[in-house]
Amino acid sequence: MAYLKGGVAWQNNRGDVVNNFEGGAPQEKTHFDYGRLGGVIGLGVEQALTSAWSVNVEYDYLHFGGPSVATPPTVQNPPFAILPANITSLSSSYHIERSG
Repeated sequence: MAYLKGGVAWQNNRGDVVNNFEGGAPQEKTHFDYGRLGGVIGLGVEQALTSAWSVNVEYDYLHFGGPSVATPPTVQNPPFAILPANITSLSSSYHIERSG
């Protein structure tokens, strides 16, 4: 039996964006904690071996968009450079293979 599936998935992300060591100055950080809905699409095949046993292989792809997170400025030394604060967009994708 071959099959396709699709649906909705949810994930929660938590983390910190920390600037590089600034030689004695306190390191700035930005914390994020958010939940996101995403989509999942998958396909698989299953083959019966007996009336009670089967084998299967499945592939799923999950994708989640994310928020924009402010990254703190960093002073780099040496060589001296100032990296300004910026905005980073977060997203994640997963490729999952299962067999059983």
